[in-house]
Amino acid sequence: MEALTAGLAGHGRADPPEPMGASLFLQILDPEAFSGGEAFRRQMGWVAEACLNNPPRAGFEQVRLPGQKGLLRREQQLRDGIELHAAILPALAPWANKFGIALLQPRRRRGPARDRNQGWSVFPVFCAAARPNALVQA
Repeated sequence: MEALTAGLAGHGRADPPEPMGASLFLQILDPEAFSGGEAFRRQMGWVAEACLNNPPRAGFEQVRLPGQKGLLRREQQLRDGIELHAAILPALAPWANKFGIALLQPRRRRGPARDRNQGWSVFPVFCAAARPNALVQA
């Protein structure tokens, strides 16, 4: 991966750490161009089941697949709202003013709340098309 990110970008581990420079390599493959989508899903389904059926390592409750926690977090945020640190909304305010977009106000939390001293607030999730004059909190 280093060759495909830092090597191709010409900036990486051989350079000073400041300023931070991140490189990205994105490769997109269409399973239909190879063995087909059904064969791909069958093979990956087997791999997923093999992973999930393994006992978790010490200190963990279960084996998870890549992206599984993120999908669960997405469901929770769509249901309960997105938690943002208190510093985020003030940073967005000048842009909202510039483009005439109303910022959302925090709402009450459902379930356990973070320590109020940490400065986190929950904002509702909504579709921008449904409320075009509000800033999307995502």
